[in-house]
Amino acid sequence: MIATNKKKTVPAWSEVKVKLSVFDRAGLVGLLSDLHSLSRDNQAFLHARLGLGADPLSPYKATISRWTYPDLVRGQDISVAKAKKAISDYRKAIGLPKGIAELSVFYCESAARLLSECGIEDEGYFTALVRIFDQALGVITTLNPSEQQALLQRLDAVRSITEPVGWGVKDAMDELWAEHVSAVRCSERIYICRHQGRAGPILSDTAHRMSAFEGTAAALVDRARPSSFGFKQSRSRPFASSHWTHAPANG
Repeated sequence: MIATNKKKTVPAWSEVKVKLSVFDRAGLVGLLSDLHSLSRDNQAFLHARLGLGADPLSPYKATISRWTYPDLVRGQDISVAKAKKAISDYRKAIGLPKGIAELSVFYCESAARLLSECGIEDEGYFTALVRIFDQALGVITTLNPSEQQALLQRLDAVRSITEPVGWGVKDAMDELWAEHVSAVRCSERIYICRHQGRAGPILSDTAHRMSAFEGTAAALVDRARPSSFGFKQSRSRPFASSHWTHAPANG
């Protein structure tokens, strides 16, 4: 018996391009207009890609805030997946490292604010926070030294806020902080050496330190897995509201 191939249910991008090739300028503008009107996500994407608006990050921050710091009195729920998707959507729309760093730091601030105000026993929420904290530090280290300090100060404040939470959250952040900020300090030294025209022993020593950091980064990421953060229940506070629900944390 000869097996038949199943028909494709989702058209490929190559097929879409063929259809778009027959559109004239007015037709393409009309299509984009329809897409723009279809959803706020489409609007945020187009505005960010085209550099429109006073703050292209604003709609992404609004989404992050909605899903990491909801109005519990109104029965709004939490969704780590939807909050993280906002960062992913921005990355696809324009993906500037400074913007990704800002959104990642904002995510951490928003989540830490909720933890400081409400006792939550949700390992998925804690794990996502630590992962985004790690992501924020990683992106910050790629920025120019002049752009790093303010973002690092905000993340340092997040570390302080999460100290009473327990569950090992602060310990995990401290470990990531020690590793990443060491790299930041090294990059600052490289930046200073290059701009002062001194690329001798200091630069060589700095490069050696950076190489050593890169060697430990992979092991650090392996330790930063949901099953190995070692969240502890000490100092955790029970959540009082019976109205709070949340979607399972994905990825």
